Amino acid sequence: MGLVMADMENDIVINLSGVTRDFHDGEKWLHILRGVDLQVRAGECVAIIGRSGTGKSTLLNILGLLDRQTSGSVSVSGYDYARLSERQRTSLRGKAIGFIFQQHHLLNDLNALDNVLVAGNFRHGKHTRKEARTLLENVGMGERIQHPPAKLSGGEQQRVAIARALFGNPPVLLCDEPTGNLDPETGREVMNILWQQVRERGRAMVLVTHDMQIAARADRILKLSEGRLIQQELASSV
Repeated sequence: MGLVMADMENDIVINLSGVTRDFHDGEKWLHILRGVDLQVRAGECVAIIGRSGTGKSTLLNILGLLDRQTSGSVSVSGYDYARLSERQRTSLRGKAIGFIFQQHHLLNDLNALDNVLVAGNFRHGKHTRKEARTLLENVGMGERIQHPPAKLSGGEQQRVAIARALFGNPPVLLCDEPTGNLDPETGREVMNILWQQVRERGRAMVLVTHDMQIAARADRILKLSEGRLIQQELASSV
């Protein structure tokens, strides 16, 4: 199945221009996003901060093809969302995007290895058990491969979720409060794994977080305020 590509310039993986998202609430419209512009390059992490209810998760859902923008343009890995059929959107979501959420969303009746392999059902190409094992080893779960989620700690479960998101080598990582349920030390360990993936593998990562220490390690910090992204500061690279 062919996917229609837009032009990619200067290794830009994520490109949003003038994106809006409106919701109808009874007799009024809620204007959640009001002209969002965002470009993220390969190997770059952008942290998005802002008060609860400002639309950060809505923005991630649009990027992840879980929602549609009301207006504006969105392209990821050179694919223009507006030119995709529903089937193509589903295909691109599985091929190009890895999701990591605050809740790990692991399947309780599968062990760690099989939870990672599940992602292969949605990704193109030949993905092997060896690849899944290697990913689990890389996130420090090599000795816990056969354990179901119920026998893993919160940090271990999130490590499995990271391995699942990386399975199939998607170029984009979307992270919605990935350390929100973890203690500070475990959260730092989880984020170290993600930084490594961005730097060494050249992935583009958009990270929503309330933790300013985590945000400060990103290449850029953007604040979502009144429906628009505002540059906050240039964080030092690691």
